Amino acid sequence: MSTVTESGTRSSGKRIGALILAIVGILLIILALIYVTTKAGSLPSFIPGHLHHSSGHHPLRAGVALIVGLILLGGAWWLGFGGKKGAGS
Repeated sequence: MSTVTESGTRSSGKRIGALILAIVGILLIILALIYVTTKAGSLPSFIPGHLHHSSGHHPLRAGVALIVGLILLGGAWWLGFGGKKGAGS
């Protein structure tokens, strides 16, 4: 899918993949912050975990969203920068 051209630059396939992973990762981290700071009864109805008249939070959902978001950001970094060979290699 992604190849290195004769000039040594990466094709846009990995850049697009890295950008998509980074965007989804950032959105999941934002979602984790929303889960931690907002009570379940006050969550927007489109976010999973919305419970009417609930005063609790969703720490498990926040933790999972944070971990998956960080993993996706790591994957984006790896696609964007991790596979490059240095000049000394």
